[in-house]
Amino acid sequence: SDHEKASEVGQRAASELSDAEKQHEVNQADFDDKEQVYSAASDEYEIQIKTYSDAKSDVERAEEKLAEVAERTPKLEKLEKQIDTLSSQLSDKKTKQVQLQGQIEEAQSFLDDNPLPTDRQSRLNQANGLLAELRSQRTQLKGKLENQSRYEKEVLSLKRKLKKLSQTHQKYLAERDKAADALKDASNELDTQLESGANEDWIARKQQAVKSQPIAHKYETSRDDLMESEKRMRGLCNTKAKLNAKLEQVESELTKQVKLCQRAAETVQHCEEVLKSIMLANPINQLRGHLHPGEPCLVCGATEHPSADVVEPEGEELLQNAENTLADAKSDAKEADAYMQTLKTKQTQTEQNICNTEDQVEECTAEIQNLRDEIAGLLKQWQEIHLDVDVSSDWAVDQVKVADSAIGKLREAKEAQTEASHVLQTISQQFETCQNDIARETELLNETEKELQSVSDLVEDLKADIASIEERFWELMPDIFHGITPDAAVKQFEDKIEKVALREQELTSQSNQLEVLNAEIQSNQRELTTEEERYSELQNEINQHQNEADAYLDAVRDKTDGLKTEDEIDTAINRLEVELQTKKNARDQAEKQLQESLNVLTQKQTTHGIGKEQLKVNSEKLENTRHSYFEKLDAGGFDSPEAHNDAFRDEAQTQQITEQINAHSNEKKQLELEIIRLQKQFVETPFDPELLGQISTQAEEIAAEIQGIQQKIGAQQTEIDRLKDALKKRQELDADVQVAKQEWERWKKLQDIIPRNELRDFALDIMFQQVSRIANVQLAYLTSDRYQLKVETIGKLTVIDRWNANEERPVETLSGGESFLTSLALALALSELSQGRAQLNSLFLDEGFGTLDAETLDIAIAALEGLRMQGRSIYLISHIQELTRRLPVKINIRKQGNGSSTFDIKD
Repeated sequence: SDHEKASEVGQRAASELSDAEKQHEVNQADFDDKEQVYSAASDEYEIQIKTYSDAKSDVERAEEKLAEVAERTPKLEKLEKQIDTLSSQLSDKKTKQVQLQGQIEEAQSFLDDNPLPTDRQSRLNQANGLLAELRSQRTQLKGKLENQSRYEKEVLSLKRKLKKLSQTHQKYLAERDKAADALKDASNELDTQLESGANEDWIARKQQAVKSQPIAHKYETSRDDLMESEKRMRGLCNTKAKLNAKLEQVESELTKQVKLCQRAAETVQHCEEVLKSIMLANPINQLRGHLHPGEPCLVCGATEHPSADVVEPEGEELLQNAENTLADAKSDAKEADAYMQTLKTKQTQTEQNICNTEDQVEECTAEIQNLRDEIAGLLKQWQEIHLDVDVSSDWAVDQVKVADSAIGKLREAKEAQTEASHVLQTISQQFETCQNDIARETELLNETEKELQSVSDLVEDLKADIASIEERFWELMPDIFHGITPDAAVKQFEDKIEKVALREQELTSQSNQLEVLNAEIQSNQRELTTEEERYSELQNEINQHQNEADAYLDAVRDKTDGLKTEDEIDTAINRLEVELQTKKNARDQAEKQLQESLNVLTQKQTTHGIGKEQLKVNSEKLENTRHSYFEKLDAGGFDSPEAHNDAFRDEAQTQQITEQINAHSNEKKQLELEIIRLQKQFVETPFDPELLGQISTQAEEIAAEIQGIQQKIGAQQTEIDRLKDALKKRQELDADVQVAKQEWERWKKLQDIIPRNELRDFALDIMFQQVSRIANVQLAYLTSDRYQLKVETIGKLTVIDRWNANEERPVETLSGGESFLTSLALALALSELSQGRAQLNSLFLDEGFGTLDAETLDIAIAALEGLRMQGRSIYLISHIQELTRRLPVKINIRKQGNGSSTFDIKD
């Protein structure tokens, strides 16, 4: 085999060597072609690069000229703009000259048409004084009227609130009675559940059931394992009995076969002696023919020859029969020995199987004993927990379910009682709160009615004072301003005075402006003439440089076939370099392939030489191996290699038969187990022909019921879809109605407010509500959702304590730290509301911490730290060391003796 492989390797190496030589020749030719192409491209590249370099020089000169043009062009444009500006200014000043002349004429005409008295300013001052006094009285009257209206609204609001609180009081009273009944029902239900056992009793029962459940399961499993082990024990005993019988039979046959082998050996020995005697018969007869009485024997030297006349039988046929008989005897002896060896092997195997079976019997016996002990222990454990109940895992599971159900019902009953008690307590607190609110609102209503009467008396006094001031005011005002409001009269009188004074000033100023404007017009005309001459000279210089640049660019296009800029020339050069590099890469690649093919050729030559040496060595080894093989065949008694191969057994066939036997045994064992299981199942649940009919009937009924339920489900689904569509439409209509209702309420509120001059109160109320909403967001963050501000009226707040059943109390009851956090929340709300679209991220706090205790100071600092984490910059000004020590960055300011201060920054 090695010789054949070496021969194949040598042939393959020779073929690969030939292919490598051909490939090397092809790569050599390809390299020569690419070398020539690269050389020609390199020469062309040098010529083209020189042409492009000259063209780039011309481009640079053209760019210099264009730079001159670019440098002068802004100046030209600037002069053009200056000329346009001067022309426009000159035109504007001429226009303004005409306008000033017209304005002077108009002012003179206005002064002639609007004469005023000489003491106009004195009258105006006295009128302003009376108007201020009138405004003050009217403001007071307005404030009192607003107070009167506000008190009237408060009285009305308080009456409505008292009515609403009374209704709420009745509702809470009914709800309290209902909650008390619910608590009584829940307590009765809990007592009913407790009659069957307390929660601890059921938990103990459940724990016992849970504890016994794995014991029962293990007991049942061990009992099944014991039955299986006992069954396997019986099978092993039967197997052992069969093996003992088989061993006795084999030993009997072996005894007989030993005797047969002994007789066969004696027969072979006898046949060998007979063959030996027949082979010596002819020499013996010849020797006896030379014996004579009294003459010594040539072999032994004896002179007496008692068998000299005896003639031994001889012949070829006799010799052949003896040899055949010997061969038959040897064959019979060999067969007898082979069968005896077979019997001995069977004896050994049977003894080994018996030994294995006995070991299995011992193991099974120990296993049975262990299972019995385990079952006894488990039964004892079960009886320790359940004395009067048979072992059953299903019973334990049922007990756990019963206990869980009872525990769940008890828990539900307790939760219902707790919830009912909590509801009753909550409603009772709300009922007491409502009673307190009714008392507080009643007291507030009485106080508000007293204040309303006081404000009404002040309103009448203010109206009489206003009438007296108006009479004196109109005596001062000219007749032309009578018939309008005092504010409008003063405004018109003041405007008329200002207009007259303004026209007088305008007349003087416009006359002076007209003289200055005439001088400027003459100066601008001279400047315009000078700028136009400079513009013409600069335009001639630009044209000359542009012509020279165009000449250089024409020369560049002639040299480069249409290229104009350095970028285009550089691009062309880069393209040439890329093409040259491509050809160089192709040449390098061809050279690399040539070198690789040369390496491959050298490698194949080396491989071919090694293959030839290996073939020679393997040929010598093959010859030596063949010679040694035939010598050993002769020594082993084989005539040919075929006879030697026939002596081997077919291992694959043996393995296949063994696997079939094992598979058959396993299948037989599985079938036996299945038969036992089916027999047990048949015994437990025998076949009942009537049961099959009942099951079929039940299946048909269930199928019909399922179909009916599915039809109902389909009908219900259709109804659900219809109701969903109707609900969606209803929700859309409700949304539209709600929007319309809100819009109606807004307009109704405006309608109620505007006629009574309550728009200001309305705006302030909205603003105050908005401030409180924004402040509540900050306050919820600063106080961990404890406090919430509630707006009673404008400027009047109460605080809701969410940690104390939503109790409402005045803000004055807050502690120092809580008041500080509330004030901080309101300040943040005002800053957010007043900033508009701007972003105010800085907060400055000057002192305000001196009244806080240590705990409240911690709360305040934590709140400010939370604001800082939101992106705000917090700046504190304080002398409290406990506060300043906790600041991450401090600016310490120290006074000096000379009145100055120093500061340092500490991180």
